[in-house]
Amino acid sequence: MLSKRAKAIMFLLAVLYMALISTSLYGAISIPPRSRAEIEAVLAHTPKMPPESKLRQLNIVLVAGEKDHDLHEHDYPLWQKRWQLLIAGKEASNSSENHVNLYGPPILDPKALEGAPGVNVSTAIDWPSEKQFETADVIVSFCHGGKSSSQWNQKKIQQLDQYLAGGGGFVALHSTCVTHKELSQGLSGQLGFVWEYDYTKFRHGPMDLQIMKPYSSVCMGLPKKIQFFDEAYWRLWRNLKTNRAILGASKETIDHDPTQTQLEPIFWTCNPEHGRVFVCTLGHYTWTFDDPYFRIIVLRGMAWAAGEFSYRFDPLVTRGIKFKEDLPKKHTAAIKADAKTVEEAIANYTGMLSLPDTPEQQKTQIHADLGRIFFKYKNDTQSLLTETNKGLACDPENHFLLYNMGIAKLFLSKPEQAINLCLPAIQKFSIGEIDENLQLLTSKSWNLPKTSTLAYDKIIQTLNLRKKELQ
Repeated sequence: MLSKRAKAIMFLLAVLYMALISTSLYGAISIPPRSRAEIEAVLAHTPKMPPESKLRQLNIVLVAGEKDHDLHEHDYPLWQKRWQLLIAGKEASNSSENHVNLYGPPILDPKALEGAPGVNVSTAIDWPSEKQFETADVIVSFCHGGKSSSQWNQKKIQQLDQYLAGGGGFVALHSTCVTHKELSQGLSGQLGFVWEYDYTKFRHGPMDLQIMKPYSSVCMGLPKKIQFFDEAYWRLWRNLKTNRAILGASKETIDHDPTQTQLEPIFWTCNPEHGRVFVCTLGHYTWTFDDPYFRIIVLRGMAWAAGEFSYRFDPLVTRGIKFKEDLPKKHTAAIKADAKTVEEAIANYTGMLSLPDTPEQQKTQIHADLGRIFFKYKNDTQSLLTETNKGLACDPENHFLLYNMGIAKLFLSKPEQAINLCLPAIQKFSIGEIDENLQLLTSKSWNLPKTSTLAYDKIIQTLNLRKKELQ
């Protein structure tokens, strides 16, 4: 038997370890906590909740796939466990979890264990069972629809069609809408838009989410613009015959004219012939699920898809999260990634590259991200150059990789080559890519060769000018 002192020490070590591994490679640029006042201002618009006795019993199914990305990315199983607790509560879910936040050390909040009244939440891996399809009022899916055992196929599309025809509700989060070309037309008929391999584009970074229908029940009270740090999809495959309403969008570059931007859908509702569908493409990073704005959007989308009072889950929005007011006064948003996290990320990215079914487009992005990790956290310009060359072998015209090549040349005392590579690439950047690169170049004091100082200043100037043009 361990003594009380030994148990206390073990507990403290566990907490310290969780705090350590919660430090993300993107921690320095993830969105800071929201203020309690701004969220309460949104929730103040919520119509009065019907009495509990008037609420019908809801059967909700949470579907998760196997984790397939890096630390703090695409953590479907963790979401499933924490949101089952958030929605159903400790008693009804029989959960071993004691907190609902996905990112960072546990936030202990007794109210987070209460759940919502009148709900039954069951779980499924990859796809619901026949019995769950028969009894579910709404199915919420967070998985990767384009690979592994979670991938879409014709049988699943037909099964979803039958479920919707019976009046069911379906919610697709982030990569659930990913599919292959041969299924795009059929699946987009149900989801409204889908992410298609070798067609759809994506990027990781800041985005300004614009609310398109502020008076819809899902968006009621939300500010006109909300900044997130997540993954944007654009050039989604769309079925023109499907009745859908785009509720939120972000500006992304136009493929045939990268100097221009246009609004691309981020979350929307869709009404096939029967049933209701809500889709939100946010959710790449675990911290997004702890963002009260994201919770407002998705929880209302769930209630809407179930054919319920859209604000039924609003009381769950603030449970088990940290607000700006909860942080120490001297808190700084700058977080330094620890060495272990960096090495884990490098190992995970390298492992993904070795998988035989990893698409070329994804390999290109992995090489770009891996090069950035070496450069930013290990000051390893040579590895940035190596990974960039590997990425360009997959996509020789990728403007982000060409820019990375220019940055490598900048730190290898080749300023003219840096200018010739970076400046044209910047003209193709979205505003999110500009913010990401400004943050990278200005976040610390770089040991820059003297011969490259003027070129460095010129790149910063061009990034700022391009940002003004796009705003």
